[in-house]
Amino acid sequence: MKMSLSFEGGKELAEALERLSPRVQRRESIDALKGAAIPILREARDFLPMGPGAGPHLKDNLGTQNVSRGDELVVALGPEKRPDFVFWGGFLEFGTVRQAAHAWFRPAFDHGVWDALGILRTLLWASIKKRAPKGQS
Repeated sequence: MKMSLSFEGGKELAEALERLSPRVQRRESIDALKGAAIPILREARDFLPMGPGAGPHLKDNLGTQNVSRGDELVVALGPEKRPDFVFWGGFLEFGTVRQAAHAWFRPAFDHGVWDALGILRTLLWASIKKRAPKGQS
């Protein structure tokens, strides 16, 4: 499932970010996006049903991953690709021929997006104040 969110406005924030070097802009923005993902991931873990057994469980495999799309900064949320990779999140979200859908990610996104935007704003301004030359933040 592909979801997208655009942050519009914040002219001052954009201008302040422009004063940082491109490398620092990219690193700080990705760090802020990962930090902002925390409320959405927390909600996703709450919405996921827990199956029986020792695992691995989907809620234990959720995380973030940088996705390169040219100049666009993207941080993907969902199951992390690791040795105990749990792949059935899409089956739960959308259902299958034999199993009804049990949406867990879209409700998590809807509940956590406004907290995520607040965290994103806070983290970006903090990194600008930390990195900008004195008197320019």
